[in-house]
Amino acid sequence: MFALPPYLQDHVPLLRLLGVRDALELPQGEAGPADSQAVAALCQSQRWLFEHGAESFADVTVRCDGGSLFLHRNVLMARNDYYRAMFAGAGGGFLEARDGGAEVHLYHAPLEVARVLFGYLYHGQVEEGPLEGPDGAYNSVELLKLSDELCVPQLFEYAQMWVANQQDLDDCTDTLAIAARHGAQLLERATLALMAANLDAPEVDRQIPGLSPERRAQLQELVQRPRQQAGITGR
Repeated sequence: MFALPPYLQDHVPLLRLLGVRDALELPQGEAGPADSQAVAALCQSQRWLFEHGAESFADVTVRCDGGSLFLHRNVLMARNDYYRAMFAGAGGGFLEARDGGAEVHLYHAPLEVARVLFGYLYHGQVEEGPLEGPDGAYNSVELLKLSDELCVPQLFEYAQMWVANQQDLDDCTDTLAIAARHGAQLLERATLALMAANLDAPEVDRQIPGLSPERRAQLQELVQRPRQQAGITGR
């Protein structure tokens, strides 16, 4: 399940696009039955193609940590700038662009996380299962990293939301480091807001000395903003 805290309400259109269940329960506009059926049929066919790559003329093998995916370069080129450049031809400078089957190495990416990303490229929705449960927090971070590496911007934003929604107070400085490394501004803002809302918690108090001066200033601004709005001065 994916709750929508207040700082994610502005991203409902993106959540709808990516198939998040809670967002899909919200009003969807005026799409007619014919439009819905066409979209469902396209999604179903693309999902079948993704799930049955090994038996449907797949010409790309993606090697991951834990297994391989058998994909189609035409689908990847149509959906992703990174792979469009990779498979554009010999002039692109990529060994993978040669004729015949291509092999792509993503050994640093867990197989189930890679399935989330490439499944999204095929059928436009995000399989939430790997992002939930005991390994959900880890997989969410790995999805953030992989979607940044492979230039999938909407999925990158989506992963930031999951990480923000799952993080614990103990992990705020680590999360801020990940956000800085990947330019994850939404995650950065959400993490600082979480710290500001729990400033008196011992978990946050222990982490404040490790923040950079810039981060401390941002945190202080977030703490002071509601006080100023309420007409309160001082600490």
